[in-house]
Amino acid sequence: DIAEDMKEHLVKAGISNTKNIDIIAHSMGGLVSRYMIEHLEGTDNWVNRLYMFGTPNDGSKLGDIPKWRDRITAVLTIACNVARPILGTFAPVLDAVNKGLAATIPITNTLAQMDDESDFYKLLNAKAKSQPVRNIIALPERCRIIHRQQAAG
Repeated sequence: DIAEDMKEHLVKAGISNTKNIDIIAHSMGGLVSRYMIEHLEGTDNWVNRLYMFGTPNDGSKLGDIPKWRDRITAVLTIACNVARPILGTFAPVLDAVNKGLAATIPITNTLAQMDDESDFYKLLNAKAKSQPVRNIIALPERCRIIHRQQAAG
């Protein structure tokens, strides 16, 4: 688990209840940081502030990529096995595409976790702590800071 690894590295760096940090995180790093802060034992008061940039707290459409890959590989597998005589010279090409897609399975685990219906999101957001949130909206040539209270997640 990535959050466990993060906790282990922070312990080695001397982070504790008496020596704490601010975390600046981007994308999935914000989710991993939130998970460590909210779900791992012994990390209370380690983090003063968590700054998240581009963190998909409500899920991401990128989480759909593994689902679509799985659907496409299923169709290609059926096509290559059942319709090989009809496909002719396209069959080896489709086989190669299918194998290429299948090879992405190990590296898309975090994408699958970014699906808002994933077990990871359900667990992460089930225990979300209500924290004051400062939203920073960057616009061309200026930056506005909006203050409001909202639950994390």
